Amino acid sequence: MNLTAEFEHAVMAVARIDFGYTDDVEINVFETTIRYMGGLLAAYDLSVGKDAVLLTKATELGEFLLAAFDTRVRMPVTRWPWRG
Repeated sequence: MNLTAEFEHAVMAVARIDFGYTDDVEINVFETTIRYMGGLLAAYDLSVGKDAVLLTKATELGEFLLAAFDTRVRMPVTRWPWRG
């Protein structure tokens, strides 16, 4: 689609995301995984590995979400009270 400038603008915005903060008391683990993680990894793939910040942010989010998988059977909780 040749939206290179728009893509680069979005990548700069992603670089400023702080996954350690949200106004929500709990997060939907499934939605966060498929939308945020999936979006970051798909965008990184579309950039053909050029925009490493996308992979860095995906890794940051993955490390953050890992706590939601810290259950007896390693299946994630559906709603994670991430603050406590």
